[in-house]
Amino acid sequence: MLREALGDVAPEIARIAPALRRAFPDIPPPVELPPELGRRYVWNSFSEFIGRAARDEPLMLVLEDLHWADESTLLLTDYLTPLLSDMPVLVLGTYRDVEVDLHHPLARVIGQLSRRRLMERVSLGRLSYDGVRAMLRALAGQPAPEQLTRVIDRETEGNPFFVEEVYLHLVEPESCWTSMAAYVLICGWTRCRCRRASDWCWGNGWTD
Repeated sequence: MLREALGDVAPEIARIAPALRRAFPDIPPPVELPPELGRRYVWNSFSEFIGRAARDEPLMLVLEDLHWADESTLLLTDYLTPLLSDMPVLVLGTYRDVEVDLHHPLARVIGQLSRRRLMERVSLGRLSYDGVRAMLRALAGQPAPEQLTRVIDRETEGNPFFVEEVYLHLVEPESCWTSMAAYVLICGWTRCRCRRASDWCWGNGWTD
């Protein structure tokens, strides 16, 4: 299905996603064009690819961490969005608003799309305590001890990214959640502080 959607523009899409060549070794080399013309050709090819892919069922494109996107990615986003407005395609872009000031290239793209009413901004706040608890339960597949949840909530200040990072550090040694054999460091992400957290590891009845 993917190869069919790529069609004859596969060489240009493979410029953006080189891994496609490993999945589909039959993709020929791309056309060599002058830089500006080549960029437009890639943009048009991507639009054609998305149009074919959305022909049978709606699509959602997720563009993460746009505050780190290079200029070519932002220009492609700015170019494609008006073309996609008539297709069954939803583009979901994420970025950290604290990283984007008035001089950031993304601010210009957001301003242009907003003026053309091609986007809707949804601001996401930090997780509440209950949200942190629910996220830990979803990640671990079991409820987290309340004391551990309070520490993670306090140290991460409800930032979902940091909540997940702390969780991943906790489970890095396979036995961390169920044994007191290892000490776990929960870092104070915003205050660069670490604490010993052995008393809060997952498990019942474990002691030092």
